[in-house]
Amino acid sequence: MGTWELIFKIAGYTLALTLILRWSFFFLFLVASRPAAWIACMTAFGALHMLGAFWLEFNPRLVATATILAIMFALPSKPKGATRQEAAELRESMYQGAGVSHGRLKRAIGYVAFSGGSVVIYVLAFGEVCNTAGACTPIYRSLL
Repeated sequence: MGTWELIFKIAGYTLALTLILRWSFFFLFLVASRPAAWIACMTAFGALHMLGAFWLEFNPRLVATATILAIMFALPSKPKGATRQEAAELRESMYQGAGVSHGRLKRAIGYVAFSGGSVVIYVLAFGEVCNTAGACTPIYRSLL
């Protein structure tokens, strides 16, 4: 796989993950005011996108890089011209307007849940266990 091909694949996978993270946050967390459902969906999605990548035989580095970038892009940014304090107050008023208490904490928990689900499946699907003779077996096979 060439360098440009890998870059385009990472960009495409990152874009898809970022859009899903942002849209699910908007519709489930803010519009429907269901932060617990959003956190559960993020955990499941974190695991399912890694399983899908494994079944489609994606490069593990591509998947890991795209996942990290998607989380970074999905995090809220500070509005231009606003201080950190003003941005935090603006976000909190947005959560209160949607009827979600402790919105900042719940959003952080959702992203940690997505990351946790992704990491667990990444290790199980792409990881290997090697013996002293140098023979390696995928972790998921050693668990079966």
